[in-house]
Amino acid sequence: MRWFIWGSAATAYILVYFHRMAPAVIAQSLMQDLHITAGSLGTLGAVYFYAYTAMQVPSGVLADRVGPRLTIATGMVLAAIGSAIFAEGRSLFTAMVGRLLVGLGVSVVFVAIMKLQAEWFEVHEFGTLSGLTMLVGNIGAVLATNPLSWLTEGIGWRSSYAIIGCLSLAVAVLCWAVIRDKPCPPRSHGAVGGKSCSKLDVASTQDTVNGGPWRDMLSVFGNRHVWFVLAAFFGVYGPLMAFSGMWGVPYMLQVYSVSPDTAASYMMLIAIGIMVGSPLVGYVSDRVRSRKVPYLTFMGGYVAIWLALVLWNGGRPPRYVLGVMLFGLGLLGSCYILSWACAKEVCAPRLAGLASGTANVGGFLGAALIQSIIGVAMDTRWSGHVAGGMRIYDVAAYQFGFSFCVAASIIGLIAVALLRETRCRNVSS
Repeated sequence: MRWFIWGSAATAYILVYFHRMAPAVIAQSLMQDLHITAGSLGTLGAVYFYAYTAMQVPSGVLADRVGPRLTIATGMVLAAIGSAIFAEGRSLFTAMVGRLLVGLGVSVVFVAIMKLQAEWFEVHEFGTLSGLTMLVGNIGAVLATNPLSWLTEGIGWRSSYAIIGCLSLAVAVLCWAVIRDKPCPPRSHGAVGGKSCSKLDVASTQDTVNGGPWRDMLSVFGNRHVWFVLAAFFGVYGPLMAFSGMWGVPYMLQVYSVSPDTAASYMMLIAIGIMVGSPLVGYVSDRVRSRKVPYLTFMGGYVAIWLALVLWNGGRPPRYVLGVMLFGLGLLGSCYILSWACAKEVCAPRLAGLASGTANVGGFLGAALIQSIIGVAMDTRWSGHVAGGMRIYDVAAYQFGFSFCVAASIIGLIAVALLRETRCRNVSS
């Protein structure tokens, strides 16, 4: 039963990743249809991440107190509404409202999945399950590359988003029908055929703590080890999402003069790298009973690739190695999945949702800020070239913008070096 529950939630996570990555493929269309600059496009893309960031702590509270079932189902309904508004948006403001609602809706899904994993699976399975969740989620990232490009070429990006909204609504129904918050009795992990809790069962068995959610938040926020995890997540996830979720496709189109399908294929390599790396780093971490060593190893390679991407050949690495570099960016950048295990294992077990949500703040705040900063930085280096009513940026502009990704990744590397080693067990006491 636990696998059906996890699978339903992971299906919702496919759409989370699709919503996250889709703007990269339609970036050119958005700039033309909405008549916006790189800075405005960066802001439009960042709205999703700002909403996602703002909801991470509330998501943790909702997952711990309300339960994953209602949290995920409600979130997917809100994402469906946001998709419809975005599809009909005729101005930057309306499009931003749609993306805001999408971000608010999907923001609750992952933390709820972490809560389900903590309730239905064993502690030593957490790293592997987190990797599997990323693998499944990145199916959405793959669908947001060439498949979305083909769909938008056929019916346009607006109709495509209307379809995405309908799918989001269907997944909400699926999650409500299948997900159960925890086994009964609680902590009876691994019993595939075991009983699940109804709403009343959850209420009767739920942990209660004097002080309620405020005491919980004080406990997590006051834990300095969580802040190191947050900073590490900021440094790895922010640059990765800023590039693959927004600026990678325009970079390929304008610097390498490739077709939209080819540019989307390059972004797919990042997603495939994450799909390969996520279960790998999670399995290795669980196997060697270490969080810090695999995280630090992968992060070092990740920083090296960013340095090469920005410095090699003036910010335009040869195409014959670019595909390998982007695959490596996803593969090594997938180490961010260890952030949730690191956060969960330095906090009380009952705060698994809140701990994961707090760690998430770093990653999605990084994605929002860096995505916007890149756009603004590129506008400062714009040469004045316009084609088809759209600004064209040269390699120097992209190089300057991506230099902020290098800086963020170095911050992340330092933070990983400061993480507390948990040896894959809870060390909160």
